[in-house]
Amino acid sequence: MMTSETTPAPSPETRIPVDRIHVFVKALWRLLIAAALLGLAWLLGVLIGDWSLFWREQPVTLLAILLFLAGLSIIGAVVAFGGSRWLALACWPAPVGVQIGAGAIDAALGPFGSVMIPWTRLRCEVAEGFDIEMLSHVGDDAFTPVMRDALDPQRDVYAWLQAHTGADPETLTHTLRPHFEARMRSA
Repeated sequence: MMTSETTPAPSPETRIPVDRIHVFVKALWRLLIAAALLGLAWLLGVLIGDWSLFWREQPVTLLAILLFLAGLSIIGAVVAFGGSRWLALACWPAPVGVQIGAGAIDAALGPFGSVMIPWTRLRCEVAEGFDIEMLSHVGDDAFTPVMRDALDPQRDVYAWLQAHTGADPETLTHTLRPHFEARMRSA
């Protein structure tokens, strides 16, 4: 069977497991920040002391303080929810990670759900002025691919993969490189 120059060679399937220690540390930081925010809101609420006296003497000030405490509590709760999701990912009983194959990027990320992004839906590019023909001659640390999902153009798929797996940039670039080059040459 003959292939043309524009037909990319089949790429190997690679699995990048989630670095559970990296994810656990990320969860721990979020939970510590949430505890600090919620603790500060609670402490300020306790320091007010006599709420009824404050209401009779300075109702507008009390309402402003309550609004501030509510905002602090809501932000703390949102950060705590995010931290608990990262903690759940770190402790998830099933295997979690990203499967990178010739047809798609398939991510099984526990509490974050499963996502399958076909390569045909990705817009792959490199920095302006970077010659695609030189791509095979540079190291994995010399460039960072830009991968955008056609359905969600704001999402940088490369950064998303790095954030959810905890893989260092060189390893991730090395793993994605055959697929990325094939996609760049076929576009």
